[in-house]
Amino acid sequence: MKKVIVLISVLFAFKISAQLNTYDYYREIKLVSENGFYKLKIGSGVIDRPGHYRVFEIGKDTLEVPHIIEEYDNSTYDKSFFKYLDIIDKSYTANKSSYATLVVDSGLTYSSVYLNFSAPEFFKNVTLEGSDDNKNWKTIIENEKVFHYFRPPFDHYYRNKISFSPVTFKYIRVITEDNDSPKLDISSAYIPLTEEVSNGDGELLPTGLIRTEDKEKKQTVIECSFRRMYFIGCLQIKVENEMPYRREVEVEFLTQNTGNDKWVVFGRSVISSNSSNKIYFKNYSSRDENFKTIKMRIIIHNLDDRPLGNIAIDAFTHEEILKCKLEKDKKYVLAYGKDNDALPQYDLQYFKNAIPLNLKYVGTDAEKKISHATPEVQAPIFGNKLWIWIALTAGVLLIGIFTLKLLKQEDKQA
Repeated sequence: MKKVIVLISVLFAFKISAQLNTYDYYREIKLVSENGFYKLKIGSGVIDRPGHYRVFEIGKDTLEVPHIIEEYDNSTYDKSFFKYLDIIDKSYTANKSSYATLVVDSGLTYSSVYLNFSAPEFFKNVTLEGSDDNKNWKTIIENEKVFHYFRPPFDHYYRNKISFSPVTFKYIRVITEDNDSPKLDISSAYIPLTEEVSNGDGELLPTGLIRTEDKEKKQTVIECSFRRMYFIGCLQIKVENEMPYRREVEVEFLTQNTGNDKWVVFGRSVISSNSSNKIYFKNYSSRDENFKTIKMRIIIHNLDDRPLGNIAIDAFTHEEILKCKLEKDKKYVLAYGKDNDALPQYDLQYFKNAIPLNLKYVGTDAEKKISHATPEVQAPIFGNKLWIWIALTAGVLLIGIFTLKLLKQEDKQA
């Protein structure tokens, strides 16, 4: 039985290793100093390769690491999570109070808690206390009402959220008054958390610029060219101008049908001397190749004003953020570049709220190509045509010699 288990393990490891070798490229992920969840920025060099990508742990066995992907098309936004709390130290003093302690992650700031109870109907006073060591307690809020009851035929009243001033306690003690009503048992609890993500504007692209002035239309036209096709998620127009200004602009992308040089308006905005002059493009799907472009054109309407001074353009393509759990000092790689690779599906996508907020970034090394074993080609016995002609000539001579011998033998017999 042990031999069978070992054999299965070896075969499984071989299968996983073989799976890694079906990708064309990989990047080594930097070693982490602590176990836990981390996030990686995934740029266009990975995103624009064929198929999807995977994270593998490289060791005695090569194992696939589950991850989730978040796509960013904006510089700053809020994400709300519900963090479920562990419940410890439940106790009850007869005809007085019920107690339960909730455990919150260290370093979190929160201003409300949701409490769920096992009873179908109740009306109770609740006091919350906070502590950082589960020994010394401070009152957070007192005599808050929680209730759940019905009034026939249709009225239904429910309150289980308690709000208070922001706190950072690691422990919350819930004290429920039970002196004039049956004991109330808390069944679950969670806190809402909001994470403000400032991801920047994406990956800055090398951009070639050609500026022209259309005096007849009173326009400044700046054409931006890129090394290859990209999704453009954001651009910033940087203007050196001594006088205050305010101009309307249009941004056009060159469609994939470059033979016709068809320009499509992707955005309109106003640039001015007192703004960042950033323009975001959200009206496309980053999974649709038709929205990629190799050229972009910015048209600035000057009207009767003089053209602006020096203008520089920063163009950004979108990035994705990969979140996964890594272990200290273990080797991991990001593998990608596999045709027709299906989008991976993991259980982790159903438990996003269990991933802590404010994760640290971990970097990757430069891209490396995975070498694939090529089938051996048997070299021909005769690699040179000269040898073939020599062999044919020798064969003809041998046939001639045998023929002459046969003819001589016939003459003697005659």
